[in-house]
Amino acid sequence: MNERTKILIDQFEKKLFSRLSSTKQIEVCLKPSGVGYDATADIIIELPDGTRWGIERKSKMDLYNSILSKRVYKQLDKLREKYPGRSILLVESSYIPKKFWYKRSQIEQSVLTFLSEQSFYGPVLLTTGVKHTAHFIIKFARDLLKGKYKKV
Repeated sequence: MNERTKILIDQFEKKLFSRLSSTKQIEVCLKPSGVGYDATADIIIELPDGTRWGIERKSKMDLYNSILSKRVYKQLDKLREKYPGRSILLVESSYIPKKFWYKRSQIEQSVLTFLSEQSFYGPVLLTTGVKHTAHFIIKFARDLLKGKYKKV
């Protein structure tokens, strides 16, 4: 059995990976892609006992576009099915690009309404950006290792 907590990060989350890769006591690696690999979560935290937590990470604009296309509903259903009681939606409340400022009120309202609805089904967390996300993930992984959370 692995005696260290492991954080597996989707290969498309390179900025986050670079922030986390220097972490001591926690093994951080990119998840391979392709057939047979878990694509339901952007981030997987695996404890030494094999318990896994799945985290879906989205920027505010990505979430907005996913809401419009309805893609996010299937993503979250799959995440919650794969990690029952151990799944988290994490949204980076980054800036809205200038070309979308004319509809930023609509974007904000759509995202906040969606997050409020989703909070009934599981944890919804907001961070300010990649640095804050990395800090949260490290702290959360360490707290999991200490037995602070079992299920949510």
